[in-house]
Amino acid sequence: MRGICRLRLLTFVFLSAVIFLSGCSKDTEEEKKTVTDYDGNVYNIIKIGDQEWMDRNLAVTHYRNGDPVTNALGTTEGGWINYNNDPATGEIYGKLYNSLAVLDARGLAPEGWHVATREDWVELIDLLGGFDVAGGKLKEVGTEHWDEPNAGASDEYGFKALPGGYATSGASYYLGRYAGFWTSTTLDYDPNQTVMYYLYADNTTVEQDSSTPMGFSVRCVRD
Repeated sequence: MRGICRLRLLTFVFLSAVIFLSGCSKDTEEEKKTVTDYDGNVYNIIKIGDQEWMDRNLAVTHYRNGDPVTNALGTTEGGWINYNNDPATGEIYGKLYNSLAVLDARGLAPEGWHVATREDWVELIDLLGGFDVAGGKLKEVGTEHWDEPNAGASDEYGFKALPGGYATSGASYYLGRYAGFWTSTTLDYDPNQTVMYYLYADNTTVEQDSSTPMGFSVRCVRD
């Protein structure tokens, strides 16, 4: 009788361990599919080639260490705003950051992630066929958010690029017409200019440019 009880106890312990480990496995798998920023915003993780990207524009309002990013755009410190100061628009398109926030050593991205560099973007663009066609493969399809014609949009990897426009300290412009993304790379010959990439509603191109501290969107890549 004692042997039977011991066998039942061992069976119970074994089954409990299986259930526990199964639950942990599911949690681990779920964690691999998403990443959460300091504010609790959750992003799906998409794999493109050897890179892992967030599937939407960054929306955090704090640096990684918990310090707040100033809710204003300027030329002396990192800042962010919602397009036209409208929180509902910010919920869809993410925040618009100045380059000082992007370059701040405290970091906008969650632990293990970083604001995409010029090298990250070039690797992505090359994988998608080059600057002439990569924009179409990154853009969200349809005209719910993009202006017509949203030319060549196919969103082949779920990147869902959205046209967040840009902002200055006094106004916002071109929502729906184009997407502008900061990198965390400055020009070698002018550290006041930060490299960025544009996607457009009326073509499939990606354009490389640089700018000073205006407000643009941000995408992050896993380290």
